[in-house]
Amino acid sequence: GVWVVWCPECGYEAAVPPGGVECFPLNYVLQKQLVLEALNSSFTTVYCDLCHDDVVAEERCDTCPVNLCRLCSHAHTRQRRTTHHTVISLQEARSLGIREVAHTLVCATHGEGEVGWWCRGCHEPLCAACLATLHRGHPTVTVDQAAPQARKKLTALLDQASSRMNYLLSTVEDLSGAATRVQQRGRVVSDQVNAFIDDYIMALEEHRHTLLRQVRQACERAQRGIVTESQRAGQTASWLRQGCDLTHDLLHHAGDAEALALAPLVTCRLQTLLSEQVRGWMRWERLALLREHRAGKVRGHRIQGVIADTPADPSNSRLKPLCDVTNLTVGSKASALVVARDIDGQPVTHGGEEISASILAIDGTTLCGCSVRDREDGSYEVIFCPPLPTAATLHITIQGVHVQGSPLEIGITSMPMGVSGVTAGDGNREASLGGRRHTGVFHCCTFCSSGGDKTATCACGATMPGGYLGCGHNHTGHPGQKHWSCCAQTNPSGPCTRPPSQYYQVTL
Repeated sequence: GVWVVWCPECGYEAAVPPGGVECFPLNYVLQKQLVLEALNSSFTTVYCDLCHDDVVAEERCDTCPVNLCRLCSHAHTRQRRTTHHTVISLQEARSLGIREVAHTLVCATHGEGEVGWWCRGCHEPLCAACLATLHRGHPTVTVDQAAPQARKKLTALLDQASSRMNYLLSTVEDLSGAATRVQQRGRVVSDQVNAFIDDYIMALEEHRHTLLRQVRQACERAQRGIVTESQRAGQTASWLRQGCDLTHDLLHHAGDAEALALAPLVTCRLQTLLSEQVRGWMRWERLALLREHRAGKVRGHRIQGVIADTPADPSNSRLKPLCDVTNLTVGSKASALVVARDIDGQPVTHGGEEISASILAIDGTTLCGCSVRDREDGSYEVIFCPPLPTAATLHITIQGVHVQGSPLEIGITSMPMGVSGVTAGDGNREASLGGRRHTGVFHCCTFCSSGGDKTATCACGATMPGGYLGCGHNHTGHPGQKHWSCCAQTNPSGPCTRPPSQYYQVTL
């Protein structure tokens, strides 16, 4: 297995190197800050950086920067390549404030020797001894060659992390005000519910209380979600701020070898934080009352009005054909079903979505439009009648985005010659093509064929005022000609395209 070190604060897991925990790279930025703090303290005894013995340093080269004893100071100012350096007393350097130390990274494996190479295979800094022994034959480059690329990558990540942090902080502000807006929206909807229910008789008061309870529950769910998302966004922003500070210090106060040594860990952490997704506040502000939607019966009364708080998500909603769409005939009625689901993949139990449907040819031209019937239970029936024999596709979109299964390929063939038809008065309602037997009647409208029965329905989906559930002449949705009540197709001799489990009006 792989051993990891888990951070109890943020939950980040870092894989332990093969050599153990002690092989983790040091925090050179923090180490350098501790060294600077010690150098600036008057209680710290500072030794000469150039002497092998512990000789107390009295002066400091502000150019290198190194701490020097008096002997090394004289030699430092006399050498040709360092004669122009600025050498001051250690006390004066402390009074001015020591801000830099020498960027010399010592090999952690051998305990001596300056790091000057980088192993691309092991991702470790190397000294000359490591290069000749432990990492012999490995792909290596000098620190000067590898550091610019690492710094460039860290700089790009720093820019992304800073931008992401600012966005998350802005999101936190938006989420902070979203709870109030949701509460206000809940009160508005509650007032709408009160105004709507007051138009009913006293028997509908039970339904009023039901709707108000749903509004309160929706607001509570929204507020809990807002608090959770706000906490996630704030925590991620805090971690990004820490990562940005560390990266900034690494880029500006660390040597090339030090930056190169910490770059893999810092890069992995920032990329993990940048991949965190935080949802905005708009998804919780879709609370609304759907007045015209059926809500069932309360004490035997048919009532309307449901609460909608979860909009349909096109990527989770699905398109299901209700018949064999690969072998349709010209003029026959076909249908499909769109089942709406929310962003979490849960079924939407109310209607009200704007569904766009059309039949397109292969070249992209529109063959015909489609009628969409809202079933008010989260599903939508799409009915169409292909006019031409050609290959085509059915396009179903919600808010301009295709649902699952769209576009759906359909095949349209022409009606064979010499097929005898069936008229409205014929008793034989079985298609002469040998297709599935019709289960309805071939009629002009439901009102005429049922003798005025209000409960009779038709597959064309049209209704009439006054509580009639079926179609009538010159009313919205009527095909304008005779059609089958079971599948709504206008060809009297075509096979029934309705699934066997769904019957309309009259069964034979």
